[in-house]
Amino acid sequence: MAKVADRLEAQVQDAENRFIIRTQVLAGDPLARARQAVQLGLAGKALDGVLLSSHPDLYG
Repeated sequence: MAKVADRLEAQVQDAENRFIIRTQVLAGDPLARARQAVQLGLAGKALDGVLLSSHPDLYG
């Protein structure tokens, strides 16, 4: 069980690293950042870390 948890944790960390790299140029576009997060399997980050923390004016 611990090995499975370690493997899943490593996968999530890898996805988060990929998110950071892919979205560096998208700082002013929360929708594009959220889409990238979802594509990487980080739906919670898309909602909490991007959409809810972004200023509403960025949505047009």
